[in-house]
Amino acid sequence: MLKKVMVLTSERNFGLFRPDFTPIFNIGIMKGEPLPVLPPQKPLPKPAQPQPRDPTKPGPRLPAQPLPKPAALLGKKLLTVMPKVNATDAQLQANLNWACHNQGVNRGPVQVGGPCFSPNTVRSHAAFVMNSYYQIKGRDDFNCDFLGSGVIIFADPSYGTCKYLS
Repeated sequence: MLKKVMVLTSERNFGLFRPDFTPIFNIGIMKGEPLPVLPPQKPLPKPAQPQPRDPTKPGPRLPAQPLPKPAALLGKKLLTVMPKVNATDAQLQANLNWACHNQGVNRGPVQVGGPCFSPNTVRSHAAFVMNSYYQIKGRDDFNCDFLGSGVIIFADPSYGTCKYLS
């Protein structure tokens, strides 16, 4: 017994071809078929020309030393993960809990008596744990996001006896 199935138009025309392989839309992909004619477009406006610099005003200030090239930084392995400035303590605490309890990151260095316990703030502890997770998991870009609360920096945030993995 065959059942009659009601198919919506949106579902019926989802593909490019009907069941008999005839095209549903003429988009010019069939061999020997002319491309559809598009309506003429308005010409794009011309870009604004840069204004001449006033010789009486000083030019832009350049850094005292040339900035290092990213490739040089990558070679030094100074990639670390830190919490973003706008990350909340709740987000950072969630990062700590997730990395330590679900991913096996060692929480010892940020616990009482550990080398990274001081300063005793969620931000400081999260920075160490987030970076440890990033380093342990292979330093992939997707291991630094922490739902938008982490960022890669090109520096070593180690201090005193607290040494970050790098």
